[in-house]
Amino acid sequence: MSYSPVHRSTLKKTRQAMRMRYLTRDPSGPKMRRLDLLLSSETFGKLEEIMDNTNMRRREALVAMIDAYHSRVIAGER
Repeated sequence: MSYSPVHRSTLKKTRQAMRMRYLTRDPSGPKMRRLDLLLSSETFGKLEEIMDNTNMRRREALVAMIDAYHSRVIAGER
């Protein structure tokens, strides 16, 4: 087997890609997006309230919030 060196420029991320990664990273867990940037402030407030009242982790609280929304849609409330 021969070794072929990889050019350094192919390994370096672009400045924009690194900035997007910084903006979307979450300090509470790996591979989790920062939801405060993706959700409206009202929806994010509801999510934080669910997390505080039920002592759930963020992923569990998000699933519970989505399930509650789907049950409201099926019931015809929204």
